[in-house]
Amino acid sequence: MANQMDVRLLQAWMAYAAIEPFGEERADLRNAMMMALTTNVHRDHKKSSAAKAQDFMPDFEKAALQEQNRRTPAEVWSALKNRVKRTFGARETK
Repeated sequence: MANQMDVRLLQAWMAYAAIEPFGEERADLRNAMMMALTTNVHRDHKKSSAAKAQDFMPDFEKAALQEQNRRTPAEVWSALKNRVKRTFGARETK
């Protein structure tokens, strides 16, 4: 379908999606609305504020950034060894 769609039709669909979202993003929003509703029904109104649908929307860009910033097990082990050396001093090995 993408091979048969001209630029003007693609722009029209993009404009429509901006006004009336559809697809997975819309499904995420519907699910988030239900989760907020369920949370608000069961919350203690005196102790917490109302949840919003946005509170339950996935943030894929943030998740991707966190994934990029994760260290490998070897990096974690190396950082841990360096911290121990700085804290307790270098240990002589025999």
